[in-house]
Amino acid sequence: MLSKAQARIMDFVPGKPFSTDNYLSLSVHNICDENGFKKLGLTPRSLKTQLPRALGDGDARQRYSIYRQTVSR
Repeated sequence: MLSKAQARIMDFVPGKPFSTDNYLSLSVHNICDENGFKKLGLTPRSLKTQLPRALGDGDARQRYSIYRQTVSR
């Protein structure tokens, strides 16, 4: 019950770093019992394999060189 008291006190702290609402949200079970990815027809992939694709393969400096060559001033 210490955490509930802390949440009530934090309600009055400027910026509300933690509130009673946060406390209540944390007390609700929020983990799925089923594989939702399968239900949606999705296959999970690791972040390690997808991040380079999302951020761009290769060296950023190399891309800057390409940009400099194609810019017309």
